[in-house]
Amino acid sequence: MAHELTETDGMFSAVQTPWHGLGVVTAGALSLDEALVTASLDWTVTKEPMYVMGAAGVTQVPNRWAVVRSDVAEPLGVVGDGYRVLQNSEGFDMLGALLEGGEVEVETAGSLRGGRHVWALARLHRDLHIDGDEHVPYVLFTTSHDGSSSVKVATTPVRVVCMNTLRWALQGARSTWSVRHTASVADRVDEARKTLRLAWTFYDEFEHDVRYLMSRPVTEAQFEQVVQRTFPTPKDATDQQRARAEDRRGQVASIYLRSTEVGEFTGTAWGTLQAFNTWDLWKRPTRGGQPLEQQAMRVLTGRTEAFTQEVRRHLAAVGAA
Repeated sequence: MAHELTETDGMFSAVQTPWHGLGVVTAGALSLDEALVTASLDWTVTKEPMYVMGAAGVTQVPNRWAVVRSDVAEPLGVVGDGYRVLQNSEGFDMLGALLEGGEVEVETAGSLRGGRHVWALARLHRDLHIDGDEHVPYVLFTTSHDGSSSVKVATTPVRVVCMNTLRWALQGARSTWSVRHTASVADRVDEARKTLRLAWTFYDEFEHDVRYLMSRPVTEAQFEQVVQRTFPTPKDATDQQRARAEDRRGQVASIYLRSTEVGEFTGTAWGTLQAFNTWDLWKRPTRGGQPLEQQAMRVLTGRTEAFTQEVRRHLAAVGAA
């Protein structure tokens, strides 16, 4: 595929959300029922047996089932006996139950890779103004229909100045809950709700963590060391590999020194992280994909969180965090 968004995918985003520009753009957030329809997620999946043609005729494959998208009769993945399909509507019902039955404001939802990955992003009502830097707290619900990932609920702050979606790992606050696609998945809403209540603790610690990073100075030499550690030139590198590493280092340095995304936080650990985060979501090269699709997939799969933590480790190694 040239990109992750196929003709069988659908999605919407409200005008202020980070994935604005993908699919239908609405004037504001939607209810769960409205979001399901507007994001073209009102289809179902079924678990169908698989067969092979052999010398003895047609034989059913043991412990292997195809997950089939019913509206287009397309197989999305292969799973085992214990796998339980979770319909999109069930997932949205779970999200509503997690948020204690109150009014749910879904700001973006949709699918990628022909429906293999599905998500909904709902806003939590809490202000996050951290020393002049504004963030919006969200809860991200995501699941897959191809057996590649579990059902997940994660706290996901969005930095307003650049619409960067953050996945943030903290030692003292759990930020993600997940459960496998088993028969008990719908019965574990209470466990997920307990985890969601801890989201408030997470955001308390997130504010503290961001203020700490804002207070940590980063010298030019330390920044250069972090860039070199994140994008090293491989041993015995080819000319192409050297050029690629140098190009990436230059792109991050340019963002750090000149972009509004970093702004007044140049010279701090927070500014350094934002430079790398902006590059990761908006500038990282893709194979024909578009930045918004790339951003969605990197956040949904947790790759943004892993990259952020890598940069934080490098900051700590040079004494800047």
